[in-house]
This record gives sequence, structure tokens and C-alpha cells, in this order.
Amino acid sequence: MIMCQVGAGHVKRLVYRQAIINALRAAHNKASQQCCDENASCYSCLRNYYNQSHHSKLQRKYARDFIELLLREIGV
Repeated sequence: MIMCQVGAGHVKRLVYRQAIINALRAAHNKASQQCCDENASCYSCLRNYYNQSHHSKLQRKYARDFIELLLREIGV
């Protein structure tokens, strides 16, 4: 499970469809970078302080593929 820190202000913006699309596109751009092997992750794409206990499990390709699936599901 991947957890993130999200403030209430960010959650309120996700009420709007375009805000969700923009957030997913930004996440997809991050996960699509050629910064590391797609079977791994780095601090440029997925890793951060809050998910450090999961670093060994994070794989850029899974994040990218999942975000692509979400975008397709909402018709983008």
C-alpha cells in the first residue's frame, strides 16, 4: 500500500474533474521519466521520505501503468 500526505485543500480541489485529470497527468509524467529502471524507483519519480519503508517494493512501471488505466477509465 502506498500512502501519501494530502492536505484538505488538495482534496477539495479533486472535486473537479479537470483537477483530477491534471493530477493524474502530472503523476503520469513523473512515473514516465527515464530516471531509473522501470522495475525500480528513485527520488525523482516515486520515492520520498514518507514511503521510505516501501522503497524496495516501488516499481515505476506499475505506477505508470496504473495511472494510464485510470486515465483510460475516465475517458482521457
